[in-house]
Amino acid sequence: MKIEEKIKFLKAKISQQLQHLIGKKCILIDLPYYDNLGDVLIWQGELDFLKSIDTSVLQSSSSGTFLYPKLTDDTSILLHGGGNFGDLYRNFQDFRLSVIKAYPKNRIIMFPQSVWYNDKSLIRKDAEIISQHSDLYLCARDKWSYDFLISNFPKCKILLVPDMAFYVNDNFLAHYRNYNTGKSLHFKRIDKESVFFNNANDENKSDYGDWPKYGDRTIGFNLMSYGSVLINKTKSLIFIPNVIATFIDAYANKYWRNSRLKLAASYIAQYDTITTDRLHAMILSLLLHKSVEFKDNYTGKLKAYYETWLSDLDCIKPANN
Repeated sequence: MKIEEKIKFLKAKISQQLQHLIGKKCILIDLPYYDNLGDVLIWQGELDFLKSIDTSVLQSSSSGTFLYPKLTDDTSILLHGGGNFGDLYRNFQDFRLSVIKAYPKNRIIMFPQSVWYNDKSLIRKDAEIISQHSDLYLCARDKWSYDFLISNFPKCKILLVPDMAFYVNDNFLAHYRNYNTGKSLHFKRIDKESVFFNNANDENKSDYGDWPKYGDRTIGFNLMSYGSVLINKTKSLIFIPNVIATFIDAYANKYWRNSRLKLAASYIAQYDTITTDRLHAMILSLLLHKSVEFKDNYTGKLKAYYETWLSDLDCIKPANN
């Protein structure tokens, strides 16, 4: 299958699974106010999807700026997708569980996630909390995660849905395609999900790197970084936490997201071929019509996603070593 056809197929699959579940009003929370550009790519895909359906996004917040407002029962709560369901990044899961407990009457939809637990005792604990909610949908973005959720969260509504990054608007992506540079990139993550791979003998003299960092250090940037701390310290002051949170959310949506998205796309656009162990470096490369070889990460999510959705593409394959 050609990549253009695959993108259309995955977008249609997302719409088919999710469009009828989201009501006329929603909030989008747990957004990535940090420099993981892959999560920002998911965020943009979520927004572009919501723009394509008949819904009004009343609020967009991170876990640090979400102050648990009163919501009407007909407001859907949308939890940001990614790769943090489980205990690898436990603070995100704890926030997710707190929202589920705080809003028992609202429909809650978790956008597509990969699943991973190191501590197996937490699986039953999480399942007990999540299963108490009567109108909650968990979306898995690969077959392995889907099967895991079906087996361990049997009382929950589980859906298999492609990663939301495939819904990023094609008009934006078109500006970063067709850069024939002849260069290749070994894109290796440097966090706890990495599995070492050695390219010291690479004869093509490829570039090496992880996601680039953005260089701004504005007042807005510092509020993004330390805003949740400031909000917690001012909780006793009337209206002040809400003012801070509102400012941060506005800055994140009007500036932060766009600047990071452009940074990610312009970085990948420099190369014709990419070898990577980051899922969203792989996905963004495909969205920009690049050739990709992937090496799996610690949790196996690249292989799982490839086998679920991408194995019929000629432009992507597992790396040899």
